[in-house]
Amino acid sequence: MTLRNNKVSSEELQLHLINFRLCDETILYIGKVEKQFLSIRLDQFFYYKIGRRSPHKGGYWLKCLDNLNQLYVHLIPTNNSHDIEERMLQSFMNNVSKVSRMRLIDKELPLPFANLQLRPGMIKKHGLQNHYS
Repeated sequence: MTLRNNKVSSEELQLHLINFRLCDETILYIGKVEKQFLSIRLDQFFYYKIGRRSPHKGGYWLKCLDNLNQLYVHLIPTNNSHDIEERMLQSFMNNVSKVSRMRLIDKELPLPFANLQLRPGMIKKHGLQNHYS
């Protein structure tokens, strides 16, 4: 993994990721589950190794948190997960406080901490390369 074309240590990665944490927000990730049971998708996430493309690369920044086992998963059953996910992300971004937005590296796309994109092509400016193998 590199950060702005330089190899990054785990300590440097941790310090970098802190810059994306919205301290006054409790939502860390908004995601969707399609064509699977939620329990299967959560198992994929918990057994996922950082840097791998599968089985669950979405929200992998959560795996860098030291309180992962204290977090909660909330769900909303829907038949339109793509639309609902984007609407939830838009609502989140529209309600980020001015203070939090000003502290972010990417002020234009104030997504929840572990969300890296709003939709294909609208990606958080995080500076990381080669973070999937």
